[in-house]
Amino acid sequence: MSLTFLPSELYSAILGHVDADHVQRTTLALTRVLPHAPIPLEYLFAHVCLRQPQQVVQLHRRLRTSRADARYVRVLRLESWTADAQVVINLLALLDCLVSLTLFVGTNFAPEDLLEVFQRPRERLQCLSLRFRPYHFLRSPEPPVATQITSLRLRTPARDVTPYIAAAPLAFPVLTALDLSTGNIKAAQLARLLTRFARVR
Repeated sequence: MSLTFLPSELYSAILGHVDADHVQRTTLALTRVLPHAPIPLEYLFAHVCLRQPQQVVQLHRRLRTSRADARYVRVLRLESWTADAQVVINLLALLDCLVSLTLFVGTNFAPEDLLEVFQRPRERLQCLSLRFRPYHFLRSPEPPVATQITSLRLRTPARDVTPYIAAAPLAFPVLTALDLSTGNIKAAQLARLLTRFARVR
């Protein structure tokens, strides 16, 4: 039997066993080799990693014209320091089903841009990872997005971010995992964090 005639469910079972970091490229390769096969396209979008600014533009253009595909995106890793902030904002505005977001925050992101990213509710978001350039600003996201996050990772080399993330009394009420391993956190500040986020294990 030709691979073209395999049922869609079988392709789903196969792609479901592919590592998340490779499933997008694997799906893309299959669609190119077997253009007429019933390969589920949601695997192209479920776990997205963008490392070049132009990739952000291309994905935004695709999802803007195909909102159904936008609903497939569950994990987004935006690992570009130079992506246009407004394009990133517009892209994230299309993604209502995100459960995990990794965002590299470069110098072209103003504090107002980052605040705009987190203004809209993201009820499904469970894991947020923000990585800042060492000389860049940090402002803690305010509710409503911060009320749903259970896992938070901040990459701010040699910076003490405690005053920022502990200042808002209503932020991160259900946080259970906090990673500040690259920061310069003193013992007294660590105690403050553990008191502030009592659920963290």
